[in-house]
Formats: sequence, structure tokens, C-alpha cells
Amino acid sequence: MSPAVAFLLAANAGVFLAQKMVPGLTDQLVLVPAAFSQVPWTRSTSKFAHAGFAHIVFNMFAVRIY
Repeated sequence: MSPAVAFLLAANAGVFLAQKMVPGLTDQLVLVPAAFSQVPWTRSTSKFAHAGFAHIVFNMFAVRIY
């Protein structure tokens, strides 16, 4: 596994844990096109936000095998 893949897996896991521990964090991370001019960081942070455990497991599996 390359260092870049390891970093992405760790970042995804960290953000997922933060989403579960910090109320309202998910709402701050997701991309809402109509509100993009007020919260431009969501273009990057939305890639690390996950809807649930199965969602993150599948995405991390896909990143790992490709």
C-alpha cells in the first residue's frame, strides 16, 4: 500500500469518527451546491464525509484495491 493510500484511509477514518462524535459536523462537511459561495471548503471536505458505516467500509475497500 502506498503512503498516499494509507493517508487517505486514515483521513477517511478520522473524519468518520469525528462525524460520529461531533454533533452537526456532517452538515458542515457536505457539499450543497446552492450554498457553495458561503462555504467553499465543502468542495474538499465532502470527499471525506460518509453517510454510515457501510458507506465508509465500501469506499475504503475501493480505495484500497484500486
